[in-house]
Amino acid sequence: MTSDHAPGGAGDRRPLVMYLCVQALLFLATVGCAVAVPGAVGVVGVIVNAVMVAVSAAAVVAGIRVHRPTRPGGWWLLAVSQVAFFVGALLFTIGVGFPGPADAVYLCVQYPAMIAALAVFARSRTPTWHRGTAIDAAVLVTSASLASWVYLLRPAVEAFGAGPLGAMVVGVSYPVMDLVMLSIAVRLSLGGGGRVLAHTLLMSSLAMWFAADVLYLLERVDGFFTDTSTTTFGYLAALVLVGAAALHPSMTGLGEPAGAPPGPGVSRLGLLAAAALIAPVILAVEYLRGTLRDVIVIAVACAVLFLLVIFRMAGLVSAQRLQAITDPLTGLYTRRFFGPALSDEITRAGRSRVPVALLLLDVDHFKRINDGYGHPVGDAVLRAVAARLATLCRSGDIVARYGGEEFAVLLPGVGPDRLAEVAERIRASMTGPIPLADGREVLVTVSIGTATVPVDAGSPEDLVRLADAALYSAKRGGRNRVVAASTDRDAVPA
Repeated sequence: MTSDHAPGGAGDRRPLVMYLCVQALLFLATVGCAVAVPGAVGVVGVIVNAVMVAVSAAAVVAGIRVHRPTRPGGWWLLAVSQVAFFVGALLFTIGVGFPGPADAVYLCVQYPAMIAALAVFARSRTPTWHRGTAIDAAVLVTSASLASWVYLLRPAVEAFGAGPLGAMVVGVSYPVMDLVMLSIAVRLSLGGGGRVLAHTLLMSSLAMWFAADVLYLLERVDGFFTDTSTTTFGYLAALVLVGAAALHPSMTGLGEPAGAPPGPGVSRLGLLAAAALIAPVILAVEYLRGTLRDVIVIAVACAVLFLLVIFRMAGLVSAQRLQAITDPLTGLYTRRFFGPALSDEITRAGRSRVPVALLLLDVDHFKRINDGYGHPVGDAVLRAVAARLATLCRSGDIVARYGGEEFAVLLPGVGPDRLAEVAERIRASMTGPIPLADGREVLVTVSIGTATVPVDAGSPEDLVRLADAALYSAKRGGRNRVVAASTDRDAVPA
């Protein structure tokens, strides 16, 4: 018997455990170097840091080789990013000033590779944008962009503006790259599918990376950057987490297509509320400090957030309305929608003097199907009948699940003669076998009752009553047949 956790198998967690142990020892060595040599990590510390980065890059490659994901593109891009950071870290130790060769490697290779990796994961996991998720992501990114401008971008422009143009461009590029990564990461996080551990580790890595970048830029702007700053440990922790994500068996699911995105739960609403409050909080802070330099930017951000919230509310209202008028089992309209639609169509037909037909359909002996095969099979039969019915009707017809195993079809512009042809075609098409998931087939028949306006009735109530009476006449007459109200002696107006 094989095991998912066999040595070298896709479910083997031993490489991850060994990797974390090695990185923990290296991290402790780095801390020891920082403590032993105050104010500088020292040569040994630099070497240990380089080894940690190299081990992280090797871990990503090893994770791809061990777990063999079906969509490895994103992971290979992360490996490129790790290697680029390793090269940049080595160049950084040369200490040629800012900006230097390390910044060129970071901004031209490492960051683009990270962005491309996240884009591949997001595209593979959520191929299409969900409107609500897109708006939620826009709210978060707008708030983050405002905070980045006030506390990072504008100070960076002011600090580097007096110096060489290259220094200002490089200094501003880091937070801009971070915002691009954040926008893609938000899409990846807010999309559908379960949150596997590899996803959590990768998002934690990005959080550490963003925090380290913020500290790095603030230190550059304020002029107190040192090699022993906490940014070093932030970057190392981020890289270690990427390696851990690649070595965990759940990494194979990160690039797989996910289901529909979840609805707006309590945690997401809380996150969106906090993000929407960032703009007024920043405005209040600037007012208290007496430095209202970003009023226009904050006003624009507030307007954008306000419009996004309005669009989100409109989408929720539309989704709730659609849910209320859509049958969850068959995807057809509900009786709640069908009633007003019937009244509106009859009123419209009265003004334009065109006929309107109503067809009521009932699945014969449906209780026997439920009792003999079980409710899951009964549900499958109802879905199959609904699908066939929707296929046979025109785009302008209104098809609804009227209740239980009963369906209703409203056919504008159809008179008695045409209605008889349509009803018979529908009845005949329903006699074909319905395949089940287990390979079995179910044979069903249907009974149909029809009525028209103005030939049979003049009001929605009379039309429904006459079609219903014709339907029951069809069932009493032996089922698997069509009965029209105009030929049914029992279906006469009251």
